[in-house]
Amino acid sequence: MSWGTYYTYDGYILRVGKNELKDKYEDLKDDNDTLWNEILQRIAMTPPQTIKDCEDNDMDYVDYMSNHIKYLRQQIEENNFLMARIDDCLETLQEHPDKVSEG
Repeated sequence: MSWGTYYTYDGYILRVGKNELKDKYEDLKDDNDTLWNEILQRIAMTPPQTIKDCEDNDMDYVDYMSNHIKYLRQQIEENNFLMARIDDCLETLQEHPDKVSEG
């Protein structure tokens, strides 16, 4: 006999209407693909020793990339979190449309 956890989630997705859920999901998925492709491109390139920062000062490229990859990873994680919420909402919309409203 299997076991698991049942849960009910009452959530809110900011600035996304019911009719926009699928498009927003696809936009986030495309954004994640773009972010991942940037990571792969950075990995494949021959890195310079330094890179200019926003104030035109030389910055160690390894330090820059370390911070930039953390930023890209955070963006992907945030997108994945929102995609999971949208997926839950779409599932609820399909199974129990009366439980999904805008407001």
